Amino acid sequence: NEKFKFLVNGIMTAIIGFSVIPASKPITAKAAPLYENGTHKGLDWELWQENYTSNVDMKLNDNGGFTVDWSNNEIFHARTGKIWESDYPKLSELGDIKMYYDVEYESDDTTTLGAYGFILDNSCNYEFNIIENNVTYTPIGKLVGTATVNGEIYDVYINELNSTSGERFVSYYSYRRTNNKATKGVIDVSKHFKQWEKLGLKIGSELHDVTFCVSSNEPTGH
Repeated sequence: NEKFKFLVNGIMTAIIGFSVIPASKPITAKAAPLYENGTHKGLDWELWQENYTSNVDMKLNDNGGFTVDWSNNEIFHARTGKIWESDYPKLSELGDIKMYYDVEYESDDTTTLGAYGFILDNSCNYEFNIIENNVTYTPIGKLVGTATVNGEIYDVYINELNSTSGERFVSYYSYRRTNNKATKGVIDVSKHFKQWEKLGLKIGSELHDVTFCVSSNEPTGH
């Protein structure tokens, strides 16, 4: 199986800013709509906000990184990676999924960064979150155990919802406990999946997306 990898290079500045190592000819997406997405230099990107009141500006650079400026914000997600709209690949066909990041940041407990995506099967949608800068962020859901990945300890939480149509929606969270202000490293997504299965968590079989995501509900930032 071919290994699936992608790089994220960036610098997070100020208290809750995120900006990248400069590259030529960035493109810009403004989240005046609720949702905006596209593809740039082989990576898919997405910008989402809670309501139409936020002013969020995402600039994508040629090196795979991006810059985000926001004001009057409730909550937003800005992310790049791989997103499939159809013909979802099976996890077993992708091999190891690893995400390399190089970031400098200072962050409060309302801004997070890490891996984010969805896995599908016939009966449930599984959202996954691997949060690398868990400083004092309040965990979501029920604690089900811990996972050790590449020598680092993560607290694993699950949050399950049922829609009015009866569709199941499950969120998994790995909050990094040790060295949780890392600026450079590897998010070994596949190893997290295996650790979750050891805890008795089903993760599905088809990958919808896997991305590096910055999320915040801080009112303003750069």
